[in-house]
Amino acid sequence: MPPKKDVVYQVVARPSGRTGKLALLVLLSVFSVFALGLIAGQWNANVVILRSIELTSINSALESEKASLQRRLEESDLLVAVNETALTQLRNRLDEVLLEKSDLEYALTFYENLIEDSAGKGPLEMFEFKAFATEVENVFEFSILLGQDVQAAKTISGEVELSIIGSSADRDPIEFTTENSIMGFPLTYKFKYFQDLAGKIKLPTDFQPKRASIVVRSAGGRSLVERELDWILDS
Repeated sequence: MPPKKDVVYQVVARPSGRTGKLALLVLLSVFSVFALGLIAGQWNANVVILRSIELTSINSALESEKASLQRRLEESDLLVAVNETALTQLRNRLDEVLLEKSDLEYALTFYENLIEDSAGKGPLEMFEFKAFATEVENVFEFSILLGQDVQAAKTISGEVELSIIGSSADRDPIEFTTENSIMGFPLTYKFKYFQDLAGKIKLPTDFQPKRASIVVRSAGGRSLVERELDWILDS
């Protein structure tokens, strides 16, 4: 049996300074990682904050632009409405002016003809009698145009008597009085050059007007003009 060999153990002592250095190195590594993480986190936080501020500024600018566009849109709508209203009013006024122009041209022509017709006539003349139907049954509107020679014109006054003669010969004429007058009674005149007298008369239901008798008297009661005309309704 072979002889046992003796085992020799050798104890090697590790320097205590090496362990401390290793621990310090580990601590430094952990601190470095923590510091780098903190720096990186702070950097990312700053980036996020700056980006947030930038986005907030952009959003504020967009909101301001939106509000400005909304105001401009409202102002545009208001301007369009104002322009449409003004255009409508302008068109209406233009129509009124054209109508006034037409009326003035008609009146001018009418009075020019009246002046020509009155030349050489007496101190008073009846130029026209017109009758019109109204919306009310048996109520009629009429006008009597009086004038004088413009070259010898002077202010005159008096009264006009109007009687409506029916189609039946045995019926008395209907005189224009307070009982059957709706407008215009009494028919008094006072003018220089010309005057248009107007009135409304209500005739009996069974009365059929045939002719109109007109007597123009002076202020003293003297008869100046006497006419009897056909009762013809104008449109």
